[in-house]
Amino acid sequence: MIAMAVALIAASTASPSVCRDGETADSAVSAVYDLVSVPAGGTWDWDRIGGLFVDQGVFVTMMPGASNAPMIKADLSTLRTQTQEVYGRSGFIEREYKRETRIFGDIASIYSSFQIAVPANEGRPLARGLHHFQLVRSRGCWRIVSNISQIEGSGWQLPAAFATKRSGR
Repeated sequence: MIAMAVALIAASTASPSVCRDGETADSAVSAVYDLVSVPAGGTWDWDRIGGLFVDQGVFVTMMPGASNAPMIKADLSTLRTQTQEVYGRSGFIEREYKRETRIFGDIASIYSSFQIAVPANEGRPLARGLHHFQLVRSRGCWRIVSNISQIEGSGWQLPAAFATKRSGR
């Protein structure tokens, strides 16, 4: 009886044969950066992007301003539509500056500073900000539950620890 329970637990927590981008919490976030950047006229791999998230995920972006900053909220489906409409022709570049990862058991919290640009702007940043990814590990794979972002603006600058690019990125 105990052996059967152990076997059932092992089967339910075993890594799927393909954990493509979520073998670690950091690899899931790295995959987001790799997948969201596309050249002008390029296309996004939405199936692969979708595989990084639990269900449709939750995306909240706080735009620059004081405490009454506008909040943009979306799920993966809404994000897909908005991204195609706004950046489908121009392309989109998002690069990470620095990252801080905290893991406790099967949950992770990752802060990641970034800059965004469009290829036509010769890679000059349009904006910078800070992502806060929340992830869970289920069946051996890390998946993103939500991402909350703050875009820099007057009064909202990146913390010094996150403001400069790390080497290699």
